[in-house]
Amino acid sequence: MSNPVVGDFSSSIEKFWQSKPLRSGDIAVVSGLIGAKKYNGSRGIILAEPKPDQKGNKRQPIRLFHFNGKVLEVKVGNLKPSQDLTEWTIPEYKGTILELLKDPRKQMIANEDNCGMFAAKLWAEMAEKGPAHPLTIDHGVNLRQVITAAEGHKFYWLAMDAIGHHLLIEKCNGHYRVYQSSVQVHDFGYSAKQWCFGNIRKNPAWVKWGGGKLLSDKEVNDLLDLVVRWQKLIVVVLKDVLLNAVPDLNPEAIPYLQQRGPSADDPADMINDAIDHIIKWTDPLFQRIGPEGCTAMGVDPITCRVESGFSVVSILIGTLGNGGEHIFTIPANLYNQCDDLNREMTGECFSPATFLLMLNQGIWWEARRVSGSGIGFCTRLMDVDVVLSEEEGRVRAKEMEQRASDAANEAAVARSGGM
Repeated sequence: MSNPVVGDFSSSIEKFWQSKPLRSGDIAVVSGLIGAKKYNGSRGIILAEPKPDQKGNKRQPIRLFHFNGKVLEVKVGNLKPSQDLTEWTIPEYKGTILELLKDPRKQMIANEDNCGMFAAKLWAEMAEKGPAHPLTIDHGVNLRQVITAAEGHKFYWLAMDAIGHHLLIEKCNGHYRVYQSSVQVHDFGYSAKQWCFGNIRKNPAWVKWGGGKLLSDKEVNDLLDLVVRWQKLIVVVLKDVLLNAVPDLNPEAIPYLQQRGPSADDPADMINDAIDHIIKWTDPLFQRIGPEGCTAMGVDPITCRVESGFSVVSILIGTLGNGGEHIFTIPANLYNQCDDLNREMTGECFSPATFLLMLNQGIWWEARRVSGSGIGFCTRLMDVDVVLSEEEGRVRAKEMEQRASDAANEAAVARSGGM
């Protein structure tokens, strides 16, 4: 287990934070309110620099961790610098995740806008490198029950490589925090730091789940519902479009690849040969996206929605002007459904290159492969309060891997009709 002690709040550091003026992104506590005493003692994140009100009093907006993320405009004299909620402390860090992301020494993590890199970097600061658990559609439904029933301080990493997105969910004392980032291009995207400490109110996902606010079971279930909806939509896109677009793919394997998961009676060799064929076709296309780009013909480049009058969207590697290669034809309604889900989850528009990810990763395809790499949907769990030695971490990882294998075998037997 990686067990770095990367920070502690000594008295000198505390004095420094107490003496400096509050700025956007700082954690503060409300105190001394007379007309709204119920908010006294509440902590939150400062959203902007001070501005005078109509009477000339300087006020700052603070988004509270409690009270459903309520935003208050508070006089600067009623705001004091504060540490985060102590029960959310990470033993290895001796601070919370929010405090870690504010640490000047950890800005390579905080400024990361690639969601996968952000998740990996933050996870590496905190935990043993345990195995990923394949997240099938059925598991996705059950995951909500597992997370909401969990006690103690937990940390979940939802790796959704099939759509190119990763979510981190922290649970403590019946509340949750969500962490994510999105690649910044022009005016789009946000870093992990902006997600936690920024004021991106134009982003509907940030309004629901961002800003470090404490979330309820219902709010997190709404987010997990999107994960399951994504999985179900990908099954439809694979069945109706993507699998049929792969040249020379064994047609006998396609019905099995369209299923929601493998069963014990499936022809494993034929399925794995078909998956290998798909990956060999898609990998070179991925390598071309960087230098050539990926274009969705029929999609407005500003709104990212299918333009009026288009019933289908053509996905090209490259652009039409430089002789781009056509690879998929996507019905307009399916493209817009993907864009809708992506906006709900991240607040950002959908990238057409994601269709290649759907085909390359599938839902469960890599879960049965020896390499174990590139699982389309998977999850990792960390018991934050449990500090393990490196050897204990290896033992725990083997136990988790065995449990995951047993569960997968049981599910396969159940799907085949046997018990």
